[in-house]
Amino acid sequence: MGDLITYLTMDGQTYIAPQVEIAFDGEHGGACPDYVALDFRRRHVIVIEETEAWNTRTLCERIRNRNTRWFKPLAAFMLEKSIVTSDWGMRFLGVVRPDRIKAFENTFPSDGDVAFVSIEECLFPWKYWDHRRDSGLPGGEPGAYQGGQSVGEWASWPKAKVS
Repeated sequence: MGDLITYLTMDGQTYIAPQVEIAFDGEHGGACPDYVALDFRRRHVIVIEETEAWNTRTLCERIRNRNTRWFKPLAAFMLEKSIVTSDWGMRFLGVVRPDRIKAFENTFPSDGDVAFVSIEECLFPWKYWDHRRDSGLPGGEPGAYQGGQSVGEWASWPKAKVS
């Protein structure tokens, strides 16, 4: 866990909160992602899940339900508390086994608000230091984050969209 926290925060542009409880309100929420990060460089709210599992089914199901379980309730909460402004983006970052990245990417090939990085890349500073410092967290690079909704858009939906 400590190595992942270093990876996520090493550039001084990212604040993380571990095990954020997203209460179930009858239609949305009912989740507790490993981390919620505020990426000040890109102005993104990032839900982060880490898994060492070979079977991708459980995490894929959570990602498919990201709109109702994570994004909509987090957006409403963050706007209500003035944590971020409505123009911030929202996205997901999965920290997974390197031999499973392709399986995840094949499952979400056109989802511009979903990205993955290998656990091993996050564990060894010499593998990521310069790239991470210069480029920020994976998935937020210009051109990579496409089609994602803003915090304001998520919070304004009367019912969350489900992809």
